[in-house]
Amino acid sequence: MTFHRAELMKVLYDGLCKEARLKILTSKTVTNIESQDSGVTVECSDETVYKGSIVIGADGTNSVVRKMVHRIATMNVPESLWGPLMPYKSEFDCLWCTCPPMVEPGHYFETQHQGRSVITLTGKKRNWLLLFEKRPEASRSRQKTSSDDLQQFAARFFSFPACPQFTVEDMFAQRTTAGLTRLDEGMTKHWFHGRMVLVGDACHKMTPNAGFGFNNGVQDAVVLCNGLQKLVLQGASSDVQSGQLRDVFAQYEASRQEQVRRDLSFSAHFTRIQAWDNWIYYLFARWIRPLKIAQRWSAEKISHYFSKASVLNYVPAKERFHGLLPWQNSTMSAS
Repeated sequence: MTFHRAELMKVLYDGLCKEARLKILTSKTVTNIESQDSGVTVECSDETVYKGSIVIGADGTNSVVRKMVHRIATMNVPESLWGPLMPYKSEFDCLWCTCPPMVEPGHYFETQHQGRSVITLTGKKRNWLLLFEKRPEASRSRQKTSSDDLQQFAARFFSFPACPQFTVEDMFAQRTTAGLTRLDEGMTKHWFHGRMVLVGDACHKMTPNAGFGFNNGVQDAVVLCNGLQKLVLQGASSDVQSGQLRDVFAQYEASRQEQVRRDLSFSAHFTRIQAWDNWIYYLFARWIRPLKIAQRWSAEKISHYFSKASVLNYVPAKERFHGLLPWQNSTMSAS
């Protein structure tokens, strides 16, 4: 079942106590971060200042925290060793749009073509349409897009079927929201410096076709929080030492980078298979992937893969659903 990510965020927010909600500050623009041995200071555009022990950069592809980490780190280390400020490159563009539910929920449709592909997802309250196109050449730069750009991009797909009942043109005409973006791919060499640490798209970015981007961001947060909780249980106080944090951050980085590399590779291949990027991808997409035995094999491999997901090992919870394949990392039993 497909659902809107904002609905998940609302469920998580509504589950917080009042005190926790008061700590969530919106409409803030970070302008500077100072990291010292004793703590961190964050300055915002509205002249507010916040002090704390660490800064976790979960601020996306154009991460301000990553820029601050890069600025501070390259004061003492050459950029050639640390890595570039913008570590991602884009080989594909993606137009996304939502529209009222035109197809019953619970379906996933693909349309494939050389250099292009279409994915349609159906939920209870809305449908999603994703149009992918390979760029003439890879790029690391950003650019703004206009409504004309959206229309011209979508028009190249109008004759493509979005699902058995409708074409891309049919669904695009009913759009309620839409956007055009370059699909960044890559991973930063370093995920932390001093008291600043990165998670999710701030330190790795993958194409969305396989659905691994958000999941990896969540896994980053889980592994990092488990490490920080362990540090707290060891008796660390609010004035935790930089060396202790460095050990936690280093363990987090080491444990996650190998997994992220695999998912980056899988996502890249999956996107290019759907766009028939070469004759091997074409043969696989057209003649192997549709086979039932191939689909069963893929489902089994992916199920075993997801069953290994990390969980918050200090949060008591009840497992409400039990499938054929159990989770390998169980939560604490709730009393």
